[in-house]
Amino acid sequence: LVHEGLSVDGLTVKEGPHRVLYLDWETTSSDIRKRFAMIRSGLGLEGVRNEGLLYKAMTRSLAEDLEAVLEIIQDQSIDFCVLDSAGYATGGHPEDSGAAMDLFSAIRELRVSSVVISHVNKAGSLFGSEYFWNNPRFIFEAHKYQTEGDKKVVTGLFNRKSNNAGLLAPIVWELDFSDPGTVTLSRRNPEDTGLEPLLHLRDRIINLLREQKIGGLTVAHLAEVLEKSEGHIR
Repeated sequence: LVHEGLSVDGLTVKEGPHRVLYLDWETTSSDIRKRFAMIRSGLGLEGVRNEGLLYKAMTRSLAEDLEAVLEIIQDQSIDFCVLDSAGYATGGHPEDSGAAMDLFSAIRELRVSSVVISHVNKAGSLFGSEYFWNNPRFIFEAHKYQTEGDKKVVTGLFNRKSNNAGLLAPIVWELDFSDPGTVTLSRRNPEDTGLEPLLHLRDRIINLLREQKIGGLTVAHLAEVLEKSEGHIR
């Protein structure tokens, strides 16, 4: 979407199209191209357009490869960068505060808007040093919901940190893989999907009260439905 300058179902791209560099530590150019082609097909666009969308396979940390990456950004007039993913971009030491700081210092050197894909630990927190939380301006959690055998996947972005503005409301889509070689996206209301439990408790209560056409709901009933203690509800 950034590459084409398209705004689709809650995702707004300003002043596009943009020239994008995808820095990849995790997969192959072939796999990435297939994914791009499926998304483009679902958007009604032709096959992958290479112009303005560059791919670089990465094996060392961003800090170690910074000179080569900066050369691409400058020569190709790149203005948007994707890093996949944070752990490998540190050189494989995300829990080390020094390595994390080196990564974000290198990102700052890029002088372009950047999205860094990261992973979470078993507790559901960002994997690695606390600087992975402290340094980004925005942090979004990505979640999905899918039933066994279903070719449709509900996926959502939940804004957990925003430095210079209020938190954004969750954005949820349904991805349909029914047609081979194509993935279509359609916007969904979070409260109508399997991701509803991830909403803030206040929003869940409001949604339940809106569904109650006549009368109200007791604290005990709300606690039972939402599987929370009455103390949480109050």
